[in-house]
Amino acid sequence: MREIPNYKHLRREVELLVSQINGEFTEPGWVPVHYIHGTSAVRNCCLLPAADIGLVTPLKDGMNLVAKEFCAAQIDERGVLIVSEFAGRPELRSAPRSSI
Repeated sequence: MREIPNYKHLRREVELLVSQINGEFTEPGWVPVHYIHGTSAVRNCCLLPAADIGLVTPLKDGMNLVAKEFCAAQIDERGVLIVSEFAGRPELRSAPRSSI
């Protein structure tokens, strides 16, 4: 898969931040951030339902399919969806917004 240079740089920044956060706050049996890059059926059927928070930015999801998948996977309705103010479709306007 060919990556756009800006996305590659952003991915490195995110991975560095995750590493720093996990290095500082990880405790035995608990890791604060589980960062998963990429998409798959496993994500949709196993990881999304287990997620407490879904963060959607316009860099990776201009049409907000991930946001809809996250909402659909929350069968126990405990997860929170955060949508960047720069992303989104009208039906997602009630989600908490972020300037990411």
